[in-house]
Amino acid sequence: MKKEEKISLEKLTNQDTILMKKSFLLALIPKIEDKGIQRMILNILKSLEVDEKTKQQAEIEISIGVLKMFIPDLSSIPFHAYKLSESYYENLYNNMKYEERMFYKEAVHLKTCTNCSQSNCPFYQSSTNQIDCSRWNNPCIIGKEYIKKRKIKF
Repeated sequence: MKKEEKISLEKLTNQDTILMKKSFLLALIPKIEDKGIQRMILNILKSLEVDEKTKQQAEIEISIGVLKMFIPDLSSIPFHAYKLSESYYENLYNNMKYEERMFYKEAVHLKTCTNCSQSNCPFYQSSTNQIDCSRWNNPCIIGKEYIKKRKIKF
């Protein structure tokens, strides 16, 4: 798996979301002086443990705005504790002009049925997974390609 480019959290907007490791949030709780904020983080993590789907996940999707409530200085968060969420890449894709979308879509090298987000595609064939068709689309992968090709320095 390719190593993802890390982006500084200070450059993200309050609406952008990241995937934060649950273990980092647990380790963070004793360092927070405000007991109300400590309880809030603990309640969020407890609510995730109730649902079987989220219980298995090692990360939680959290917006930058909410994260700033817990950690005013985002530069103190180590790069290993988070990664950009699929929502972030999809927002990048949604904010691109049509021509940009097509350019970065063409730049994606591996377009297969398994990484396509088109539903009910008539060309899907599980035995020949390497179809490179014009209907292929995946906003998340195209957003990642945008970051990779533009080499955005945050």
